[in-house]
Amino acid sequence: MAGRIVPIALLGLVAVGTQTWLLPVLNLYGVTRSVTNLNHENCRQIAGLEACEDQWIHRESGISYLPCSSIKARGAWTPALDVLDKDRIAQLPGDTIKLFDTNTGEVSQVTIENRPSHLANLHLHAIDAWIDPKDSEKLTFFINNHGVPAEGDPHKVGADSTVEIFETRLGSKTWRHVQTVRHPLVLTPNNIVSTGPRSFYISNDHFHKTSFKRILPLYRLPGSAGAASSVVHCDASSGAPVCIEAATGIQYPNGIAKGPEASIYVASTALGEIKQFHMQADKTLIEGDLVADVKRAIDNIQVDEKGGIIVATIPKAIDFIKRAKTGEGLSAVEVWRVRNETSDQKFYGKRYTTELIFADADGSIASGMTNSHLYKGKLYLTGLTTPSLAVCEHPSFKL
Repeated sequence: MAGRIVPIALLGLVAVGTQTWLLPVLNLYGVTRSVTNLNHENCRQIAGLEACEDQWIHRESGISYLPCSSIKARGAWTPALDVLDKDRIAQLPGDTIKLFDTNTGEVSQVTIENRPSHLANLHLHAIDAWIDPKDSEKLTFFINNHGVPAEGDPHKVGADSTVEIFETRLGSKTWRHVQTVRHPLVLTPNNIVSTGPRSFYISNDHFHKTSFKRILPLYRLPGSAGAASSVVHCDASSGAPVCIEAATGIQYPNGIAKGPEASIYVASTALGEIKQFHMQADKTLIEGDLVADVKRAIDNIQVDEKGGIIVATIPKAIDFIKRAKTGEGLSAVEVWRVRNETSDQKFYGKRYTTELIFADADGSIASGMTNSHLYKGKLYLTGLTTPSLAVCEHPSFKL
């Protein structure tokens, strides 16, 4: 009898593990998911904007600012995905900062003045800007750069990751480099939110620059809690940066965005959810509401003109990673919108509503997308390995 009990108990454990761990992980990364096209019929491509992982749109002028690369370069050097081929990336051109005028369609490239030697070749990731409250055309840009380390094996020491600060005028194609922020807490910077002309939050997508432990949160494996990462705040107003861990224990924090009333939205790629954090006087963050759970790998998030959160998701993560590392294949795309609940459900405690607003099932429109901006009723899609910028229109985007 005892011999039968043991196999039955093991079967029970397997069943529980399948339901509580394996299936949710498979679903999060799209192994068990099919993607259906949605609102994808009216899209056009803007050439000259390849592999732009992020973008920032100046709402009053309609000028979009983008840190761009090439699909080939992303396949040689993408530290967030442990792609660290020092020899290959040395043979390729560095990244560039581009401007796209959403009104005229003009694409142009930024020239950098006062460029330090460690930025001879750029390896760009995310972007955010601070608008001077006394001069609305004075812009300060923050871009994280993942440099190739001058010494050591990148697989052992990781990328030389910094946040670079530039000043410019609205619409100008000339930027002046004003400061480099290099700090032990700026470990694996992914996304950026500015808080002043020399201060910002960054999400560290991993707790380790290089380690097998980096994969633990992605697959919710034992030890994930110990490999959870952070959102960091840095203030470089006095020269040497002062950085603090503003929030810790976050599983693969990725996209971050400014919310209402001194709050920050933080997306977890590993959990497929977005939480609201509240900024304190000392810039630490207190965790608030769970805002959305889309059960997909989330990349960048943006807040639109109406206060909704536009969420770039990766419904087929395995295809996305293959494309990023090899440049081959296509990956599906989904964009979600999170808004305040306005139906009768709000009286029963439901504060937010989440809806799918766009899907590119075969990746023919925006394969490799990591960023989605909803601006004046149009969806602007760019990404780590997108061949161009896609602009999509649909009546529902204006609602």
